[in-house]
This record gives sequence, C-alpha cells and structure tokens, in this order.
Amino acid sequence: MQRPTCQLAANSLGHLTFTLDNQTEQIWSLLTWQTPFDAWFSEFITIRHQQTNQKITYQGALAKRAAINADDYLTLPAHSHHVIQLDLSQVYNLSEGHYDVSLISLRLLPHNADLSQPSQEDNFIFVDCPSTQMNIVK
Repeated sequence: MQRPTCQLAANSLGHLTFTLDNQTEQIWSLLTWQTPFDAWFSEFITIRHQQTNQKITYQGALAKRAAINADDYLTLPAHSHHVIQLDLSQVYNLSEGHYDVSLISLRLLPHNADLSQPSQEDNFIFVDCPSTQMNIVK
C-alpha cells in the first residue's frame, strides 16, 4: 500500500520546513498530535548537537488532552501537498553549531476509518520522515 511521504529541511536561522506529500490515489487522515501541524503543544522533534550528541531540551508547552476525536485529524486528499514552517528557536535554545533534526513517526489512518472511535491506535499506519541536518550561524 502506498503511503504519503514527508521531508524535513532546516536553514541556518533555525527554521524548519516540513513537507507532507500524498501522491497516492487514496485519501488519508493524519493525527495532528505531535506533528508540525500541532505547533508547539507537544514535543515531536528531536534535536541533537552533532559534536557532543547532546539532546537539546524542548522548552515549549505540553498539552493535556482528552481522547482522540475526529477533529484531531487532518484530511490529506489524494495528490495533495502540505507545507508548514516552524521557527525552532521559539522552543529550543540553539547556539551556533551543527545539529541533527528528526521527527517522531507520523500516524495515519485510511480516510474510511471511523475517526469517531478514540481507540484507533492499533490501526495506525506509521510514516517516518528522514532526518535532516541544520547548521546554525549567529
């Protein structure tokens, strides 16, 4: 089964571009929790300094949530393209240097899944985005 794909790109200012492409014939539903579409309400990115391998601490909000419901999903129409940009410096203290940036797996459901049922965890299809490198210059 074909799945959507994603890509990360970062610039020297600490801005991350997340691209999600659904080039399949199928409509998908993306759980937006812990994704770039969730903004800074959860920790979904791991940043490590390349020289020290030290993980940079997330300093943003951590939302407490009720059960998953249909409003927590973003519909990805067939042949769609979604781009979002995030300023990592809003929630990470980034000094000059080289970093590895990775994202936790995206959780998708076929669009015909019953999104009103909160217990869809066993039905998720996971999509991993390749990590990217970031060189911060101040």
